[in-house]
Order: sequence, then structure tokens, then C-alpha cells
Amino acid sequence: DASISNLRFKIIHNDFVYVCDCIDEDGIITLLNLLHEVEAIKIDVDIYEQSENGERKVTPFLLQNLLEQYKEIAHQIQEIVDLEAED
Repeated sequence: DASISNLRFKIIHNDFVYVCDCIDEDGIITLLNLLHEVEAIKIDVDIYEQSENGERKVTPFLLQNLLEQYKEIAHQIQEIVDLEAED
């Protein structure tokens, strides 16, 4: 919801533009969409994960793989529920 000028100011001053505590499937989709929108206006973006061990850079590829894992897990859970319902 931030204006482009606000985003530009934060980026120039090396400030955080988007911060969140935990990302679920919907959050990853939102983050990837935000990344694509910002890159479309020619702004380079880096995503970092903060943990007890420090920071590590997170790539869009990693986020996309995480989304695929979430989908696979949801599918496996649904199969288990379906099998239990048959019994």
C-alpha cells in the first residue's frame, strides 16, 4: 500500500520495505507478487530471512520451491484424510 516515492525513499536509505514474522502459503504468494511488481519498475530487491544464526538471503526460486512443498504436503494430507474416511 506504500507509494512509489515512499518505497524509493526507503530503498535509497537501505531501509526495510516489507517485514513479516512468519510466512505461510498465502504470505509467500503475496511476497512473490510484491517482488514481481517492484522488479517491474526496475528496482532490485533482496529478501532476507532472520534467524538465531543471523541473516541469510532468500531467493525467489527458494520461495517457489517452498510453495511447491506446501502444495505437496496439503495433497498428501488430503490423501490420508480420504483414506481414513473410507475405513
